[in-house]
Amino acid sequence: MPVRAVVAIGVVALVACVAVVLAQSGARQAGTNSILEIAQAAQLRSGERHCQPGETVPKDASGLRLLVGTYGQPVPELRVTVRDPDGRLVTDGRLPTGAHEGRVLIPLREVRQTTTGTEVCIQQKDGRRLVLYGQPPAIRLEWLRSGDETWYALVPAVAHRFALGKAALFGSWWILVPALLMLVAAAAALRTVLRETEARP
Repeated sequence: MPVRAVVAIGVVALVACVAVVLAQSGARQAGTNSILEIAQAAQLRSGERHCQPGETVPKDASGLRLLVGTYGQPVPELRVTVRDPDGRLVTDGRLPTGAHEGRVLIPLREVRQTTTGTEVCIQQKDGRRLVLYGQPPAIRLEWLRSGDETWYALVPAVAHRFALGKAALFGSWWILVPALLMLVAAAAALRTVLRETEARP
């Protein structure tokens, strides 16, 4: 089979695989606080709460996922409140009693804009002991977007975040620059391979 045909088949197969992966649907992150779940970071008993100041809550967050331990018991009712530096409520939510220990998702009112410097408080309402995980004394906060989405649906959000801190000349279009550079590099690499292969006797 000619070398060009082999390369073409490989490129088509790669593009098809990428398209299939990007089309997969699932719950997607809005962001995290970059804390690793390496140890018990907080323990709560009935009515107690754990608060973390200085947190950033990303736009479009509509759920908070936590890793919790309850020593084999059902997870007690959990309530979350998020307030900005002026004390205004940014969002809140509640998880009813009965979930299994492990990663739990607490539904929240959708956050309309990214808010920095917030205080995030998690309170348990029942008498069971509850453990939250992270890097002491901070727990990991994983913010999720609403519903299931494909990776294609996240392109506008990725483009917006990519543009943050960049020159405002092109705004969100800055994401096209590395994409085009990658395509050019891939094309150049393929061209070199074809030249080297066809030049051999």
